[in-house]
Amino acid sequence: MLRVFEVQRMRIGFLSYFNLQAGEGYEHWLSDVSSKLNDHEIYIVTSDKGPRRWDTKGCFEKAQIHEISFKRAIVNRFSKDYRVLNTLFKDVDLLYTLFFTYNRMSLILDFLVASAQLTHDLPVIAGHHNPHDWFSVRTGVLAKLGVAVGKVISSHHVLNEDARLDLVAQGVKRVFKVPNGVATQSYTPREKKDAFKILYVGTLEERKGVNLLPFAVAKLKRTIKEFELIVVGEGELEHVVRQMSENGYVKWLGFVNETNKRELYSTSHVFLAPSKRETFMLTGLEAMASGTPVVTFDIPGPREYVVNGYNGFLVRSLDEMVEKVNKLYSLWKSGSQEYWEMCKNARKTAERFDWAVIIPKLEHMFHTVVKEHYGFS
Repeated sequence: MLRVFEVQRMRIGFLSYFNLQAGEGYEHWLSDVSSKLNDHEIYIVTSDKGPRRWDTKGCFEKAQIHEISFKRAIVNRFSKDYRVLNTLFKDVDLLYTLFFTYNRMSLILDFLVASAQLTHDLPVIAGHHNPHDWFSVRTGVLAKLGVAVGKVISSHHVLNEDARLDLVAQGVKRVFKVPNGVATQSYTPREKKDAFKILYVGTLEERKGVNLLPFAVAKLKRTIKEFELIVVGEGELEHVVRQMSENGYVKWLGFVNETNKRELYSTSHVFLAPSKRETFMLTGLEAMASGTPVVTFDIPGPREYVVNGYNGFLVRSLDEMVEKVNKLYSLWKSGSQEYWEMCKNARKTAERFDWAVIIPKLEHMFHTVVKEHYGFS
């Protein structure tokens, strides 16, 4: 049944399969987007399970939030959880759902969303915020089912060009590329006077390249007499970072709040990101907003904003990564204007991704999907 509404003002629903306080990339994106879509009503259905390590006070004030048990919603159609989910499907004008590979439960939820698109005449956008989704796995029965379900969903949203090309190559017909955004006014470039600081921010896991950090530190110790690698984050490889911190040169801070994180971004001399797979890597853009150059592997995501020699470096090996950190150290230590130009360029780059630029692009995507679904001109 066609909903009656003004296309310029919509009721937008978002599904978050993890608790909002988990504080991962999608939750942060959802916080920023929901708070900046001023002309729309925002509804979020999220999980009542998962870690609660991120203080979300003031982050979702404009949204109506419902925490449910997705498992109970799936297995019991008479449960309150199912009613909340079904009400979302019936009442919103557009549904945005996180599309990713997790387990059989997430596949069933994807199937429910795809079904809602048909049974409730609901336009749906599948958001690809995790590099490990059904389209990237490509092997196994679950992955094949996930791809089949994904192709039923009418529209897909990706954060980088590589992901867009990959989905198109796999037969997905409607793919929008809108990158992540950053609130540049919240980040302030500062002078970098202290001993040379290298910053890592992210989950402590192999996908993020944390297992490479000990080798990087060992190589850097041969060429830089005084430096400090500051590690921010938690995860399964905490033991690796803890052991490094016991041997000097490394300071592990664990999980830090946003205020302290911004301070670290602005006072560090280089942001180091040895990730092996990303969809965007917002932390790199946040570092740039703070006037800090980024050294990262040449992978999808960082390619959207890192330009070699302009605001950082894209590298293809650990040795090259260490080489570029050494170069930045030499430029900074010698007082070269080239280093400070890279810092200025980093800030300029971040401003191109400010939410004031990105939100209108997201709204255009939302409006386009709704208009096409209902046949509006």
